[in-house]
Amino acid sequence: MKKIIIGAIVALLLGTSAVSAEVLTKNNVGKYNLTWYLTINKAQFNNSNQLIGYKGFSLQYLGYHSKTYKKPVETGAATPFFVWGTGGLVFPFVGWGYDYYFNKSFSIGGSINTGLWIIPVPVISAAIHF
Repeated sequence: MKKIIIGAIVALLLGTSAVSAEVLTKNNVGKYNLTWYLTINKAQFNNSNQLIGYKGFSLQYLGYHSKTYKKPVETGAATPFFVWGTGGLVFPFVGWGYDYYFNKSFSIGGSINTGLWIIPVPVISAAIHF
């Protein structure tokens, strides 16, 4: 089942990569995002006003959440990121993954996260941006 899900995500990313990319900036993306695992984040921008990450709090995991993209985010392209934070307020985690922005309002992503539990855990997410 995992192979089917991963295959579908890869096919989606490759199949839609022909879409004209638009770099997301302060002027065309919301200041916040909300993930399906109840994390509310505030957008972070570089000196050119391009979206480069999010910082916020997860209600589901009860902890801090920080995501930093390796390059400015573009619609229609997979963007790699590094994520770190805490769960249960004190248990640290780190992870690496990709987000895919369909438009300025909706994205999906996947990452591999690990922490004190040592075993890497795959995480799939969806987010709205407002």
